[in-house]
Amino acid sequence: MSKTPFTQLANLSGDPAISLPTYVSSDGMPLGIQFEAAKNQDRLLLKVGSLFENNGLFKELKHQTQTPTPAPSATTPSQSSDSTQVSSSTSSSTSSSSLAETSSSNSSTEIPKTDVNSKKKAPKQSIIIYAVKKVYLHKSANFSQENRLTSYAKRARVDRPMFKVTDYVRDNSGRLRYKVVDINSRSRTAGRRGYLTASSKYVQPVYYQNKVASIKVIGKKGLNEYRKLNLSNKVKHDRHGTILKVKDIKVYHLTTRFILQNGHFVSANKRIVIFVK
Repeated sequence: MSKTPFTQLANLSGDPAISLPTYVSSDGMPLGIQFEAAKNQDRLLLKVGSLFENNGLFKELKHQTQTPTPAPSATTPSQSSDSTQVSSSTSSSTSSSSLAETSSSNSSTEIPKTDVNSKKKAPKQSIIIYAVKKVYLHKSANFSQENRLTSYAKRARVDRPMFKVTDYVRDNSGRLRYKVVDINSRSRTAGRRGYLTASSKYVQPVYYQNKVASIKVIGKKGLNEYRKLNLSNKVKHDRHGTILKVKDIKVYHLTTRFILQNGHFVSANKRIVIFVK
């Protein structure tokens, strides 16, 4: 008991408990906080853990953070294309999205967790996101009705508006904001720049970051399979509704690709494919 006085209490009582990685010491050692609840209150603890994660309150050790190879240029993704390619001189992949859409994998790549309420300087990273609820694009990081540039309505998954994050900034209260550019090529707002909330309740990564067992094609125009990672040398077209088995996932600049069981590459864009059990 003297060695681990807190965790054993939960083990002996049978009460549910959860430990969250909330701090890294100056010596690089991981520290955390433990929550314990009454019997049969496991869901409450899971909600607490989700709240911490969604607000960037997890702290990771340096060796746990991976970033893909920086890319030299950028292209604008199309709403209906499965060959979306976005490159940047500063690149990083995105963190995991909802549990319903992702599953854990050793081949995943994550953004370093960022405290959305901390007043420390935010890191500069380029990622691709889309809006899952109605959002407003603002002139500055200090949001108000007066500095709203435009709004983006909540849309069906295949039509969600996409943005390239070019920088992370803080408002006067220390809340994290995304500095973005609108990359919806067929929209009247294409190319518009401004600031969006960084809350995962409103915006999430466009591309899967973890390997899944199977995917279903949901893109309006179906999905193309390719021989190469850069989605060149098309070999097959899959219709809407097709189920495909996945072998692995690979990072390509700011995007990801699924490697199918047949060895072909397809886009891991969530507007085109969806995870299925």
